Amino acid sequence: MSAAHEESESKSERVRATKQIHAIEAQTTKHVIHKNVPGWLYVAEAINSTNRATRKYEKIDRHAATVLAMYQMALHHGAAYITRWQIEHNIEPFGRSGAWNIR
Repeated sequence: MSAAHEESESKSERVRATKQIHAIEAQTTKHVIHKNVPGWLYVAEAINSTNRATRKYEKIDRHAATVLAMYQMALHHGAAYITRWQIEHNIEPFGRSGAWNIR
């Protein structure tokens, strides 16, 4: 029983070390680790052993422009104002919720 526990622990340490190496590499090389990105970005390719170093984040221009406008408005206005402005100007929602709402 002890040997199985030790083997499991060593496997866990190897996986953790590998993930840490990938995270450090991603910080310096800008490699994409996973497809979980903000709503104004996307990663077109699923990861595999041959494209690990070539995958890139791609910007969705219309959503990036919306985010920039939101940050600029946030300097002088609150969230309710920004949301109301987006609804009034029919800005296409993006992200998980799929809608702008004032609550």
